[in-house]
Parts: sequence; C-alpha cells; structure tokens
Amino acid sequence: MTKIRKEIILAIFIVLFGTVSWFLLYRFLYFDGGTTFLILTVLGFLFLGISIGLGSLLINKKIILYSALALSLLSFFIFFRDSEEAFYYFIALVLTFVSLVIYQKRVKHEEKARIKLHFWRIFRKGLPLVFTFFCILVSLAYYFSPDIMKAEKTKIEIPRDIFNVVIKPLEGLIGERLPKGVDLDSDINKFLPPDQVRELERQFGIKIDKGDTGRDVLYQLVDYQLNNITGPYKKFIPLGLAIGLFFTLRILSILLVAFIVLFSYFIVRILISTGFAKILATSVEVEDIEI
Repeated sequence: MTKIRKEIILAIFIVLFGTVSWFLLYRFLYFDGGTTFLILTVLGFLFLGISIGLGSLLINKKIILYSALALSLLSFFIFFRDSEEAFYYFIALVLTFVSLVIYQKRVKHEEKARIKLHFWRIFRKGLPLVFTFFCILVSLAYYFSPDIMKAEKTKIEIPRDIFNVVIKPLEGLIGERLPKGVDLDSDINKFLPPDQVRELERQFGIKIDKGDTGRDVLYQLVDYQLNNITGPYKKFIPLGLAIGLFFTLRILSILLVAFIVLFSYFIVRILISTGFAKILATSVEVEDIEI
C-alpha cells in the first residue's frame, strides 16, 4: 500500500469519528439519550481524539490532514443546523480548527526535536488546548438544546422535606404570633376566616384545599415568593448551566486526554508491528563553531 493511500485512510477515520461524535452528541442532547448515549458520546470523542493524534503525527501532506480536520468539524452542521445559532457555532468551529492546526504543528515540532521518539510527550503536546475548544463546542450545543432553554420557564419548587427542616427552628417564633391553642399543623380555617383564605389564593395565585394546615399554606407562600424573586433572573439559568457544564467537561477532559495519549501510544505500536507505519533513523546536520 502506498504512503498516500495510508494517509487518506487515516484522514477518513478522522472524518468518520468526527461525524459519529457529533451525531451521538446530538442524540444525547436533543432526544434525551440517557446514560447509554452519554457513554457512547464520550467514546466517540475518545476515538476522535485518537484519530486526530495519529493523523497529526503520521499524515505529512497538510492538504490531506487539514481537509480531514475541516470536514470532521463541518460535519457538526449536519446535525446542529439551526440558522439562529449557526453564527456562534461557526465561530467556535473556526477557533477549534485553529487549535487543531496548532496541535499538529506542536506534534511535528516535538517529533523533530527528539533524537528518540517519545510518543507520550508527542501526543500530549497541545491536546488539552484542542479539548478546551471541544468543551466550548459541546457547552454551546448544550446551551441551545431544547431542554436547557425550557429551564428559563421552569418553576422553582422547594422540596417539601427541605422546607420542613428549614422551618423547624422557626416554629417557636411563629407559634408566638399565632392564636392560643393553634400551631402550624392546625387547619388553616383556625387561622383565617374563609374570605381571607380566598383573598390569599387570589393575591398569591396559590390553591388552598380543604384540610390544608398552616404549614401547607406557609410552604406555598414561600414557594411563591421564591419564584417571584428569582423570576427576573431565570433568563440567566441556561447560561449558568452551560458555563457550569464547560468547567465540568474541562476537568473531565484531563482524564480523557490521558486515555487518548495512552491508547494512541498502543495503536502506534500496533501500526509499527503490522508494517503500516515504520520508524526511520535519519541523520541530521547541525552547525558547530570552534577556534
């Protein structure tokens, strides 16, 4: 097999794993893929990282490598093609492509700078930068996904168990202001006459059922006030979740990069043992000066 064909094969794998990774990410974000698609997405990016590392090391013709990298990134638009977000995706993809070019140059520089090839150090150079931009892309796709956009309209609800724990130390103080013989667990009709109960329902938009206790009504009032206070800030919830996801992915990518480097090392060894790749000993002329 000729060298050019081997390089084309590696380039095809880059495009293939790139396309598969974006497809899996799309299924996970837009169709609630669950744990199965989460694991498959991580594996997709693992193999994409390995193929990029091998391609950056073994593909010498830049036109083949850069075309493969560009196509693997542009395949993103096959699945994430909403026109409103296209501009943001395009900017992120361009920056990701620049990071891939930087990574390729660092790999080649590290390869030429060493007398004996040290694959661990070669593959590690620049890979964290690449996955920083992959994390940005994933976070951006997450930000524009349907589920997270619904978060802005989601009603905040305090878990009842947590409310009961928080209100416990205040029961004595509240009890001092209640009529004699009445506590928070008494029927609401012992607190207020029916017309005031209806006024509470109208003013705060809550539903007080027959048999509800003072504790039940207080829970609804606190829940209403919480949503009323946080209402103007709910539009920032999707952004906050996306930023939180980015930093989470950035931390997890440290482990992913280590696996990519490890598996890339073993795959290179397999390629060498099968004759697909080979190590060449070359002599290098160096300048020296003496008197």
